[in-house]
Amino acid sequence: MNRWPVAPLLDLPGVTEYVLCGALRTSGGPWHRMKAEGLTDWQADRAAVRLGHMPHVVWPDWIDAGLTELDRDYLESGWRQAWLWNEAQAAGRALESEVAA
Repeated sequence: MNRWPVAPLLDLPGVTEYVLCGALRTSGGPWHRMKAEGLTDWQADRAAVRLGHMPHVVWPDWIDAGLTELDRDYLESGWRQAWLWNEAQAAGRALESEVAA
């Protein structure tokens, strides 16, 4: 399981420890543990969204952290998701029909 540092949330404009504790709905011991150990995926997601941000904006590695090793290998080899491939094929067919006309 990933742990996400608290510091990027505290770097957001207007976010103090007090505001962040409110977003996480915690205080005291649990808060100190979160500061020391980092946030779980669920805590990080909830905190970022409650503060008005998407997690991948706060932590740039957020999306890649969810990839399996196999997914990462596929992406690095140039693999594209099926819907992206379908869109590219449809765009190519549309271009061919325009050229033929």
